[in-house]
Amino acid sequence: MSVLEARRVLHLLAEDGTTCPVCDQHAQIYRRALYSTMTRDLIQCYRRYGSLHWFDITTVTGKRGSGDVTKMRYWGLLEREMDSVGPDGNPRTGIWRVTTRGAWWLRKRILVPKYAVIYDNELLRLEGQQWSVEDALGKNFNYRELMAGV
Repeated sequence: MSVLEARRVLHLLAEDGTTCPVCDQHAQIYRRALYSTMTRDLIQCYRRYGSLHWFDITTVTGKRGSGDVTKMRYWGLLEREMDSVGPDGNPRTGIWRVTTRGAWWLRKRILVPKYAVIYDNELLRLEGQQWSVEDALGKNFNYRELMAGV
């Protein structure tokens, strides 16, 4: 089987999860939803840095792996700086900023689809009902409290 044929087969089978016929890795298409804790973390990013400033995501999340807030990139609500270099000369991967679209969503000016469909860390499509920041927060968090002073 050619690589092109293997990719086609894999893409068809990845919806439910499968093993790649070429490299034996698990391959799956994931349907991720916007949910409360990632939304809360995005609000914290926005409160601290706004939508113009780049920042180290760990200063907000306190997590080395940055948590699920970085998944907000699939909706265009957060973006990673691709050309940042640390003092040691190595690329920095944890530098992010809230996008203008992210600020609009947080300020309830736009809605975004509830789900991001992802394969191999790449966005395939957005789908589902239109979702507000308050929808994503659910009953776990109070929007007015989180956005107070912004």
